[in-house]
Amino acid sequence: MKELLVNVVKHAKATTVKVVLTKKQNNITISVEDDGVGFLVNDNSNNKKASFGLFHLRNRIDHLGGCLDVNSKPGNGTKVAIVMPLEQENSLREDVDQ
Repeated sequence: MKELLVNVVKHAKATTVKVVLTKKQNNITISVEDDGVGFLVNDNSNNKKASFGLFHLRNRIDHLGGCLDVNSKPGNGTKVAIVMPLEQENSLREDVDQ
């Protein structure tokens, strides 16, 4: 979540940021929504530093069995949601324990 908030401060020019943390069944969801400048999600040339950070964040979340959803449009802010399982698969636990 820290990386998402840093992106808001560095790039969004937002006046309002909303952070919501919810637990539903065996998942935890973190959403960060801002009213900033937004960006084209599929346009990597728009902001290479922000998209590079989101790329690495997505890889880390995928590795842990979660998912990252990014919704943004120029002029309409950005909403990012991270959904993570509260329990890792056994193979991931073994990697961490070693």
